[in-house]
Amino acid sequence: MKVLGHITPEYAQILTVGALAFLAKLHRNFTPAVSSSWSARALRQKELDSGKLPIFLPETKHVREADWQVAPVPAGSPGSTGRDLRANRPQDGDQRAQFRRQHVHGDFEDSSTPTWDNQLQGQINVRDALTRSISFTSPEGRRYRLADKPPLCWLRPRGWHLCEKHVVVDGQPMSGSLFDFGPVLLPQRQGTDRESSGVYLYLRKWNRISRRDCGTTPSSSRRRNSVFNKAR
Repeated sequence: MKVLGHITPEYAQILTVGALAFLAKLHRNFTPAVSSSWSARALRQKELDSGKLPIFLPETKHVREADWQVAPVPAGSPGSTGRDLRANRPQDGDQRAQFRRQHVHGDFEDSSTPTWDNQLQGQINVRDALTRSISFTSPEGRRYRLADKPPLCWLRPRGWHLCEKHVVVDGQPMSGSLFDFGPVLLPQRQGTDRESSGVYLYLRKWNRISRRDCGTTPSSSRRRNSVFNKAR
């Protein structure tokens, strides 16, 4: 494993030897399956282009016809208060709105240019939010800090289709998704969220790695679950 990006003292606190070993393990376990899914998706697109119609998966018919509902939103989680928390902001942007809402949204995807510094600064922001040490000083000199209420920490990793070119594992650029969300699941980071309501992952684009027919296949959800199980 090689890190091609520059390492500052703060970055070294995120990318420790243990963290890099953990990220390499995630990459080696899941990148081959993701690559295979992209190949299957390309073949499926050719079938659709040739006129084959999408259908619901027969193996999930029992799920569609069953009487079920999703679990209630946990108290203290994003959406439980009825507030709109989707305020995507770049990692180096003005964070005043986040402090007013008492949540820190680490968006590593659409609203953030995925430079090396942006991604690592985002990890620092997430860490500081969990330890309640994060703050922001406006250009006018006004300082913003979190209030007494535990903050919501919302992290949105990059999609599976993006890589982190500054980290190479076995000659391949590392998955951007795994690089973004992996550090918050590290054993040495566990317990740092006691002063917050925890970390919530926004994984919307993760369900696009293995679409087939009319929507997300069970294998996509199972792969995401496998990543979490492996990380634990």
